[in-house]
Amino acid sequence: MVARETRNLRIFITSRPDPVIEAVLRPLSIKAELRDRLHSINHRDNIDDITAYVHESLHGVLSQDKRQRLVEKAQGLFIWASTACRMLKGEATLDSPESIYDRLVAVDQTGDIDEVYSLVFERVDSKSYTTMCHMLGLLLAAFEPLPIGDLDDLFKHAGIQGTAKVLVQNLGSVLTEDATTHVIQFRHPTMVEYLRRCSIATDSNNRNRISINMAKAHGQAASWCFKCLKSRKEGLRFNICQLESSFYLNRQIPDLDVKVSKFIPTRLRYALATHTQK
Repeated sequence: MVARETRNLRIFITSRPDPVIEAVLRPLSIKAELRDRLHSINHRDNIDDITAYVHESLHGVLSQDKRQRLVEKAQGLFIWASTACRMLKGEATLDSPESIYDRLVAVDQTGDIDEVYSLVFERVDSKSYTTMCHMLGLLLAAFEPLPIGDLDDLFKHAGIQGTAKVLVQNLGSVLTEDATTHVIQFRHPTMVEYLRRCSIATDSNNRNRISINMAKAHGQAASWCFKCLKSRKEGLRFNICQLESSFYLNRQIPDLDVKVSKFIPTRLRYALATHTQK
């Protein structure tokens, strides 16, 4: 109604290509335009943005001609460019920027993000692969990002000799820790999609060295959830939110959300809401 009566009102919506969104917007008569321009090299501003980002990020790391070569290699795919930049600037590596650059430009298909992710993991010590794949499987199995403390408890429950902090330090180009909540999450959905493909790969000659057992990861995550529920210290117990009476409805309790956040640990809320309900 507002859009019809206000000629000067313009609403600009962006999203990843989604058939549900497209199905809703396409028949609308008030729609001025619906265009898919994700990663399209036909739009110069995509390339201009990537060019500015790469030259600013890698100034002093690579020469101008090599920076421009990476821009061309990205072919309008910003996540390719940003992942490559993080690899080149990463502190937790013994590889020189020049050697990383040589491997990036040697990637077979221009703009292929899977090849870049493969390079990320090739830089990890092969002795750590089993542990790393185990940890990534649990991250992938989680129905929502978990903070470092909870992830470490999950890793310990699964028998993993490693910490979330070290995992992020070694895979900082694809993982990130929120500075406020300390939640660990993947930097981009394409990384999740890549790991899911790794979890179903059956070809023993596959170049992909990442192998993730998702059935095992989901089982261990569910087992950890039940452990959290049964914990004598932080598990379920009567009147966990310390309410004055059990006879009030939730909507009648002032600041219930605050009480839930204060008295129910994050891992317990996660256990109640996710794996034990699936």
